[in-house]
Amino acid sequence: MPTDPVSAIVLACYVFAALSWLVGSVRDRISLGVTTTSWSDGIALGTGVFTLGWVVNELSSIIDGSDDPVTLSTVVMPLTALFFAWFAYECWVNGLYLDENVFATE
Repeated sequence: MPTDPVSAIVLACYVFAALSWLVGSVRDRISLGVTTTSWSDGIALGTGVFTLGWVVNELSSIIDGSDDPVTLSTVVMPLTALFFAWFAYECWVNGLYLDENVFATE
């Protein structure tokens, strides 16, 4: 179990993302209290939370000095985070720039 707050937050983000991806992959509609939402909204939320947790983890390792600021992961991290954010947005709006068949369910 994580002992510092940043690790606990990152772990919580990863667990939430994994659960939302799991629920989104097995259910066409997701019940949230009195309303339902599509599976792609759940995937978007999970991807956004995963991206947030990953960026917090990378930035905390740079700030506390355990990672060199000029490593490959810190150079690639902003581009990858932007890609994940874009993908979460695409899931949320059901494919504004992607083909409509990507979000089709049977």
